[in-house]
Amino acid sequence: PNNDPPPQHNGPYDGPVSVASWNANAFFAVNSDAAEARLRYLRGLLRKHDVICLQETHGTEGSSAEFARTIAGEFTCFWSHKGQRQEGLGFVVSNAFLAKWFPGARGAIDEVLDASHLHRLSLRGCFGALDIYNVYHSSQSKPTRLKIARLLHASTSSRDQVWSIAIGDMNYVETPNDRYDIIQQRFCGHNDSMEAGQHEAEVWQPSGYAFLDTHAFTQRQGNYIAKLDRCYSNHHAASQVVYAYSAVALAPCCHSDHAAVSFVKASPRKRPDTTIPIPRWATDHPHWPCLLYTSPSPRD
Repeated sequence: PNNDPPPQHNGPYDGPVSVASWNANAFFAVNSDAAEARLRYLRGLLRKHDVICLQETHGTEGSSAEFARTIAGEFTCFWSHKGQRQEGLGFVVSNAFLAKWFPGARGAIDEVLDASHLHRLSLRGCFGALDIYNVYHSSQSKPTRLKIARLLHASTSSRDQVWSIAIGDMNYVETPNDRYDIIQQRFCGHNDSMEAGQHEAEVWQPSGYAFLDTHAFTQRQGNYIAKLDRCYSNHHAASQVVYAYSAVALAPCCHSDHAAVSFVKASPRKRPDTTIPIPRWATDHPHWPCLLYTSPSPRD
């Protein structure tokens, strides 16, 4: 038998994927009750997603190795630790997803681009190339967050070659209506407007990323709720005609300020009454609908 791996496809990944992002507020917590609750929440995410991106893991090599043993055979883990009391990022990837869509490839390769702030998972195979960026913009200074975002931009490949997803805790909001003061009953995200504009102009727009709105707040802290956890994707606008893309905020865990965010790319059911929503960012493109003829044709 021929055991050679199938040839790699030179182009962006052309298949379905489901990715969840969750700021666990210290996933590897010492408190046993909190740790057990977070583990149950993560297992719920694992049942429904191909890739999980974790922020604020607060882990060590020892704690992550113990966790990896509990899911051995089903999932593969990649970590960027910073200590038991500090930040940390992690990927948990379904082996079934890798075997189906990236058979015989080099597998999943991770790269820590900025310790505990930016972690990339690269997948290459016969169905194309996919990069997933796990982002944690901590509540440090705005220049620090912009520095990490610029690194993300510099690391992102052309979308004609690699499909890239950036997902995580951004720690700033996109619009004034994305943060709300429950006590004062008013929207109060205007303080982030300048930072959001910088990120859009220097990172998201040049790299071709589009923001997929969850239409729900993802974090609550004190009297405030906000859309801090978000997903961006640089897929071609024409791909919206073939595939269904969605991003939603899930029910929160009682031991974290953040709800998980779920991003899904799926082929619609092949029925005459099936319709695929086209987001405004695609139809507002100056070359729409010419993009349908000039962009690489996605396989169905």
